[in-house]
Amino acid sequence: MAKKTDNNALNGNAANGSAANLNSVTSAESARIAALGYEEAVAELEALVQSIESGRTGLEASLVAYGRGEALMSHCRNLLQRAEQTVTQMSLSELEQER
Repeated sequence: MAKKTDNNALNGNAANGSAANLNSVTSAESARIAALGYEEAVAELEALVQSIESGRTGLEASLVAYGRGEALMSHCRNLLQRAEQTVTQMSLSELEQER
C-alpha cells in the first residue's frame, strides 16, 4: 500500500513556510524517501502531482511539494539505475557461465 504524502508539506507548513526553505527537503524527509520502495515512491510522486494540478494547493505548498517531488524523482532514478546494474551483472555472469 502506498504511503500518504506528508500533509504538513502539502499545506505549506513544512520548512516553516520560509521562502529560502520551500524547495529544500529536510534530512528526515530525505531519510524517509530513501526508505521507500520504487512503487511507493512513484505512488507518492503521483499524489503530489495530482495535488498540485488540482489547484487545491497554494503556491508555497506547491513549491514544497515540487521540491519533494524532485527528491522522489531522484530516488526513483537511483533505484532504476541500481536495478539496471543488477540485471547487467546477472547477464554478464550468465554469459560467463555459458563459456
